[in-house]
Amino acid sequence: MILDLFKPAWQSTNPIRRRKGVQKLNPEITVEADTLFSLASSDPEQTVRLAAIERISNITLLARLLKNAPTSLEQDKLGRLVTLAVLNESADMEGLQKAIDLIDMDDDLIRISMSAASSDAQIQAVNKIYKEENLLKVALDHPLAKLRQLAAEKIQHPTLLNQLLEKVKGKDKSVWRIVKDKIDGNKAEEAALEKRREVAEECFAQIQQLQNKDVDTLLKQKWMLVHTKWKEIPEEDKAHLDASGLIDTITTKVQAFDARSAEEQFQIESKADAENEQQQSLSLITDALNIQRSTETSGLDIPSLRATLTTQVSRWETASEMHPPLDHLKTAYERDSKKLSQAINAIYTLREHIEAIKEIHDELHQLMPDDIARNTKLYHKTEALIQRINWPGDVIIPKDMQRLTTDFQCLEDRFGRQDDILEKLKAQIVHELEKLKAIIESGKLNDADSTIKSIQGTLKKLPDQPAEEVRQELKPLLAQYAELKDWQAFAAQPKKEALISSMEGLAQDTTADVDPGVRLDYIQKLQKEWKELGRLDPTTENELWERFQAASKEAYAPCKAYYEEQANTRERNKAHREKMCDQIDDYLERYNWDNADWNSVQDMVKLAREEWKQYLPVDRKYHRALEDRFAQLIQQLNEKLNTHKQANQVIKQKILDLSKTLLENEDLDAAIQTMKNLRTEWRAVGMLPPETYKEMNQSFYDTFNELTARKQKQWSDVEAQKKHNAEQVSQLLNTLEAVINDENPAKVLTSQQELQDAEQGFSEYAPLFEQDNKALRKRFNQLNKDFEKATKAAKNLSKKQMVSDLWHRSQLLRQLEFKVETQNLSTTELNAIKEEWSSIPDSNHQTITTLNARFDAAMKALETGELNILEKANSKSDIYALELCILMEILAETESHEEDAELRLQLQVNRLNQSMQTRKENNGFDEFDHLTLEWCNTGPLSRQNQQELEQRFEQARRHYLQAQS
Repeated sequence: MILDLFKPAWQSTNPIRRRKGVQKLNPEITVEADTLFSLASSDPEQTVRLAAIERISNITLLARLLKNAPTSLEQDKLGRLVTLAVLNESADMEGLQKAIDLIDMDDDLIRISMSAASSDAQIQAVNKIYKEENLLKVALDHPLAKLRQLAAEKIQHPTLLNQLLEKVKGKDKSVWRIVKDKIDGNKAEEAALEKRREVAEECFAQIQQLQNKDVDTLLKQKWMLVHTKWKEIPEEDKAHLDASGLIDTITTKVQAFDARSAEEQFQIESKADAENEQQQSLSLITDALNIQRSTETSGLDIPSLRATLTTQVSRWETASEMHPPLDHLKTAYERDSKKLSQAINAIYTLREHIEAIKEIHDELHQLMPDDIARNTKLYHKTEALIQRINWPGDVIIPKDMQRLTTDFQCLEDRFGRQDDILEKLKAQIVHELEKLKAIIESGKLNDADSTIKSIQGTLKKLPDQPAEEVRQELKPLLAQYAELKDWQAFAAQPKKEALISSMEGLAQDTTADVDPGVRLDYIQKLQKEWKELGRLDPTTENELWERFQAASKEAYAPCKAYYEEQANTRERNKAHREKMCDQIDDYLERYNWDNADWNSVQDMVKLAREEWKQYLPVDRKYHRALEDRFAQLIQQLNEKLNTHKQANQVIKQKILDLSKTLLENEDLDAAIQTMKNLRTEWRAVGMLPPETYKEMNQSFYDTFNELTARKQKQWSDVEAQKKHNAEQVSQLLNTLEAVINDENPAKVLTSQQELQDAEQGFSEYAPLFEQDNKALRKRFNQLNKDFEKATKAAKNLSKKQMVSDLWHRSQLLRQLEFKVETQNLSTTELNAIKEEWSSIPDSNHQTITTLNARFDAAMKALETGELNILEKANSKSDIYALELCILMEILAETESHEEDAELRLQLQVNRLNQSMQTRKENNGFDEFDHLTLEWCNTGPLSRQNQQELEQRFEQARRHYLQAQS
């Protein structure tokens, strides 16, 4: 067709033209490779499919074609091509696996196993070889030991194993060992089979012995054990023994024995059932009596109790017909059934007086034991009620009657102790009267009212005659008290006016340097003196009290500002602690724990604890909750650390166990070299739990030192030994010096082990010549000092770089948030910000989690258009950012805005007060870095203030850096 001229040749309707078009397709180009695959799998013309197959070089595509090849011709061609591809392919592991899965010919598999470029392909081919003769060839001829070993593992035939054992003897030790173990295993299996057959024959002999014996309980148990043992023996182990007839005979005997035993058991059970019925009947009657004893009379169901009695009497008689009852059961039954019948009749009488019993009980528990008059009256009332009820003596007393009896016993006890109680009340009255007289004589009447009330309360408890005698004695004392109280009120007024003058004078004293605590103590002292003076007449008392109270409030005013500032400090500490908790919580959630820097995590826990302690005090109502939350967060971090340390402990224990085996190695050079390799592994593992760290390290290095000591003993030439030792120590010092002088200053932070190795070298490579020891020691001491200086400098540089990176992130984040919020962000700008953000190194500082969270929120807001998920600016952020700007201007010694002069003065005073602890509070960061980190944490600023605040902070920051340089 004419349209074919405008199509690629491989799309032509002409098969010949399509075949030519196939030759022009490049299989290295993905699109054209897909086209070749499509033609090879679905073209209607076989010649075109074959031509396309010839052009495909990708092993995965060839494997897919082979799996679905429609004709044998294509299968053969694809099989050859797949085999060739497998031989040459080494990168496409998935394709190799699929291709080899489709190859079934052992010849092709042997060729792949011997010549494939990929060792994985060789292994997979060996695993697919079916014939053990071919595996024997691989086990003998393959150049790689692990392939020979794999082939040997797959051979099972004893003849082939023996052939292989003879041919590799003295040539291939590893294959020889594998084959030898397999042959030995086969022999062991044959021996085990023989042993199992002996067990079967022994069991058969036991069955024959049991056939001729009479069945009893012991023989039955033996038969069950033997029969179970026979059934557990595999059929192949007992196929030569015919025990079915013997088993049937013994089984019949055992079944007959079981039938006789069952009949005897039935007779025993019938007797037991009758006795059980009698026992249960008696138990139910006894339970009914107990219910009566422990239940309120009003709660007893008399018809139910009577029905229980009738039913159980009938049940007892029926059971007695089956089997006569035992004498002791019969006696108990007759006694308890009689009691229950009498109790039911007596309860009807008791129910008429239930309310009276309750009233007595309630009144008794409201009476004090020393209220003689009312206790006597209630005693006579209870005694009369018991006489009216007249409960039978041989009937169980129910709960209501028990209560009444108990209450009467209590009243009886009180009635018997009336004389003693009366004497105590009289003695108490005498004591209180003497106390009242003493109060009146002293003139201190504040306690007189409570004493008079106590006397009047005691009077109510006395009988009439003693009470009247006390009233006559009390009357003159009350008159004297009233007269004295009037005079005291007259004398107290000038003192109260003097206290008002003192309080008003304190209120007018505005001296600024008076300590608020001293002022508050003086106010409380005046208030205490006021209370001690007693009260005047209500009108005068209220007038003077209002003046005193007004002066107290005015005097307290200077204290109020002081305590408000204390409250503000506590609030700031609370806010900072909450922020710390949020940052640690975010850190726990966002940190990549699969690739954690555990040393940094441990440092972070330590720094967090130190920083937490600095922000005190906090209001009590928040203190416990914050402490608990912080403790829980730190516990979560410690749990992760402990899990890591415990995993390390398992690994190091394996290394330690392996090191112990080296002590048995006679080749000390090999043992020491292996020990050095283990030491490298030991150091790479990481931290251990503190409780095992010292012990495990000591044990490991003791082993190392023991091997070294044994090697030292082998050296006969002491001078050569000392010279060798000096060279080894010098080499360790050279390594340490190279670390210190490395072009990368940070390398020293990860090279603590080199310092430990150098120090350990003096004990590992001892003895030394005295002059060598002195020279090397001197050199080590100097290098140790240099190492400390380099470590300190590297840490400072690392902190500075971390602060700089966080500052860079925060500035980039503010730019992103502003553009997202204003919807003014192009794709080019977005890609540039993403690339720049990714290029900034990460750190383990808490600030990074906050910044990452804001960055993720900004990206999500950009993707979804939901701007409400952005962190919003607020006035607190602006205020805190302004304070940080002023603090940076103070540090840089530059001017602040005129309207901020008062705030600057306040911040300078606070900075001066805290100057002695700044280093400690900032966890090793200097003030400049601390302010920079705090700026990074301020969050978004309001649009009207953002530009001005950022410019001020940046200008002060640059000025400080220029001044420092």
